[in-house]
This record gives sequence, structure tokens and C-alpha cells, in this order.
Amino acid sequence: MPVGIDVVCVVVPRWSSHDLGGNRHRDSWGRRLGSTQSPRTRSTNVTTVAAPLSATAQHWIDRVLINSPVAQHLRLRTVHAQVDRVQLGLDFRDNLTTVPGVLHGGVIATLVDTAAAAASASGIDEAETATGGATTHLNITFIAPATGRHLTASAVVSHRTGTTTHAEITVRDEHDTLIATATATSRIFH
Repeated sequence: MPVGIDVVCVVVPRWSSHDLGGNRHRDSWGRRLGSTQSPRTRSTNVTTVAAPLSATAQHWIDRVLINSPVAQHLRLRTVHAQVDRVQLGLDFRDNLTTVPGVLHGGVIATLVDTAAAAASASGIDEAETATGGATTHLNITFIAPATGRHLTASAVVSHRTGTTTHAEITVRDEHDTLIATATATSRIFH
């Protein structure tokens, strides 16, 4: 995927969450919202700019993660990548099934883990000297059997520090059926 310099404005829906204090609401970045907004209220009036990936982030996604032996075996591919948002694709193959017609859960877990790692790597900038990374926590909930022909894992970083990211991942088939949801915490080594 070539590194682009186009800037695209998108409207990003954000979900507020009730903080531990019990009387204030905060958005996904921890910023305080107005007291009249209730928990889990969808706010679509926030506009953000999609930042292009740095060459370093692009390298980690394309040359390291997607080019890894396991990703090559599964034939994972990058569908879309921008800072903190990555989509990876996987096509159904008979040799990836548990029983005929159903993809193995471990294959889906690997797709999820790789998407989360790619979303984590997407925020690496040119000034950083990342030497690697690892998943420190992975929690997957399987919702439906993966019987479709194409799966897409969408990973969104919900929290980032200098060395750690937390991502939320969904896996859907070509009919937009929700196959799995997951959360992952990743560590970036410097």
C-alpha cells in the first residue's frame, strides 16, 4: 500500500462512557462531556482528520506483520490502514476449517491478533525507533460461525501511550455478519 499525502476529513462517532466518579461523562479520550449527556450516548458532531501512515508504520504493517510466516500462510492482506485504524482481510479456504465450511477459531484469533498489532504499529512515527512488539492481552468473543467467503477484521486503537496500545476489534464477513469481537493490549518495544 503506497504512503499517501491526501488528507481526508471524516465524521467519527464517539461513545461516551460513565466515569468512576458516578456523576460525569467522558468521551473515549477521557475528556469531560456536558452533564446533560447520558452514558453510551452517541455523538456524531466530532470531525477528525485521517492522518496518513508514516513510512516507519507502513514498514511495520506491510513488511513485518503482513509479511510474517503465519500471515503469509493465512494470506492476510491489508484492506485499509491509517493511524489507529486498520482493516485486514482473510479469504475462506478449506484448509483453514475446523469442520467443512467453518473457519477454525484459531485462524480468526490470528486475524484479530495481527489486526490489533497492525493498529498498534500504525501510530509509530518517523522519530521512533521501534524494535518490535508483542500482544500482552487478547480477549475474543466468538459471536457466529465464520462460514462466509471473506472476513474483515477492523481494529481501532482506543488508547495509546508511548509503549502500549489498547485496541477494539470486530470481525465481519462479506454480508456484514458479526463473527467476533475482541480487545487487545499490545506493547511496542523501543
